[in-house]
Amino acid sequence: MLTLIDLLVEQVRVRPDAAAFRSKRQGRWQSTSWRVFHDAARAFAAALVARGVPPGARVGVLTGTREEAVIADWGALMAGAVAVPIYPTLTPDQVVFVLRDCDARVLVVDDDAKLQRIEADPGYRPLDLVVSLRSGWDALLAEGRALLADGADGGDLVTACSAAVGAEDVAAIFYTSGTTGEPKGAVLTHDAFLFEVSALFELLGVSAEDEQLLFLPLAHIFGKLLVVAAMRVGAVTAFAQSMLTVLDDAEEVRPTFLGSVPRLFEKVHEVALVKAKEAGAVQEKIFHWAIGVGDQVARMRRRGEPIPLSLELQRRYADKLVLAKVRGRFGGRLRFAVSGAAPLDRPLFEWFHAIGILVLEGYGLTETCGALTLNRPQAFRSGTVGRALPGVELRVADDGEILARGANLSRGYFRNDGPPDPRGVIDAEGFLHTGDVGDLDGDGFLRITDRKKDLLITAGGKNVAPQRVEGRVLRSPWVARAVVVGDRRPFLVALLVLDDEAIRRAGVAPEAAARAAIDDANADLAPFETIKRWAILDRDLSTEEGELTPTLKVRRRAVEERFAGLIDGLYR
Repeated sequence: MLTLIDLLVEQVRVRPDAAAFRSKRQGRWQSTSWRVFHDAARAFAAALVARGVPPGARVGVLTGTREEAVIADWGALMAGAVAVPIYPTLTPDQVVFVLRDCDARVLVVDDDAKLQRIEADPGYRPLDLVVSLRSGWDALLAEGRALLADGADGGDLVTACSAAVGAEDVAAIFYTSGTTGEPKGAVLTHDAFLFEVSALFELLGVSAEDEQLLFLPLAHIFGKLLVVAAMRVGAVTAFAQSMLTVLDDAEEVRPTFLGSVPRLFEKVHEVALVKAKEAGAVQEKIFHWAIGVGDQVARMRRRGEPIPLSLELQRRYADKLVLAKVRGRFGGRLRFAVSGAAPLDRPLFEWFHAIGILVLEGYGLTETCGALTLNRPQAFRSGTVGRALPGVELRVADDGEILARGANLSRGYFRNDGPPDPRGVIDAEGFLHTGDVGDLDGDGFLRITDRKKDLLITAGGKNVAPQRVEGRVLRSPWVARAVVVGDRRPFLVALLVLDDEAIRRAGVAPEAAARAAIDDANADLAPFETIKRWAILDRDLSTEEGELTPTLKVRRRAVEERFAGLIDGLYR
């Protein structure tokens, strides 16, 4: 069976000089061909092999979403090693935890200052090789190229390492937060990735004529899967300069498809409404009329009904005045977008469909190598996450938990002292217990209704263990209870119960005590984990109100429902 290395080799064979990646350098978009990319990855592999990095060794990749990260990823594979992508937004102690847990031998980092902070952490242990993209990357690749030029001293060794990699070998280890906040490394094989991308792109109909704009973190399984999928068919991957420039980059790159988290769509929607209002009363009225016409047409199309000529004429006029301009923010060529990593609100899907952009929602986990289900361009249903991928079997347990079985499942979680540990992940029948609750309709469309576990997923697709964040807040002697909220939301907020007696004794104002507690908690959290806003409750939570269990654990869903108005106010 094929490996991820074989995907790259095949593209070099079929279209060596065609663009594989595009990045903006010195103010212009520059392309990298499949051949050039392959040679760079092979040079990185040669440098690893020459420095004694053994097969199976873990290579940490701590960078933003950029071409060099993919070179390091595939170069590690060619050397017989395993890439471990790490979120660049993690704090130094969190990075050190991952490096030590996976027993990394190599680290690629994109910033010298970041590297210095990591090396200064008390728990850091020196690695065999650390290379910074700013100060050592070019020299390392030059070293690798020189080794390859020596033939048997370099090229043959890399070829032998690559040839020894099999479809069932580990391709990557992705760290994902558990409900206790301790990250765990999900072990994913080559055949799991190949299973995923073969199914996805057969359903989506993407080819070598397509180009995607990539801005999702490569430490997120969704981002990595999009790279592999493009490589599977020879599509071009353009790297956004940053999350802040995505729409500007899209106007220049003009992608035909993209993968995103809901937050991007929320932002486009918010900005469009603000600009319509700022344009004046007449223009705002025209804007909403155009959206209304587009919505009428979209609803009829979803029902399979013919569009009356009079309505079609209105749609064309609305498109010229408003809809095409909104679509133009994505470059004007976008055939569809895939939304994942967090739930997409149904009204948002309908708004984008009204302007002429089909957003296809999917569902999956790190432990499933990405998608379990996906809405297709030819078969989608709003309010659902689509049907199971071919080869994926879904089952809903008696308690409503979604179970899944297929060739894309993780082997388990990484262990230094032995094989991956699948306990608590996959049962005796081979079904993964997702921790999510949902139901399947008569046509096989899956709807997610709840979360069995407390793990939050923000609108930006970041996994946050709320107990860990709450524990930081509770270090304050002035806070008696903290409940962190943020599932499907753009950032985290907190509901606080203060210790009135402790505050009185300290002689501090309640607001000042709360602010000090939040500031202290945020100081050692990653940016996506920090609490942006908070509110002080005028009473403690209680078992009588159903907010606490008999053992005084917080019933998170009950608290969110009881204080929904207060929470919504924190997001206004």
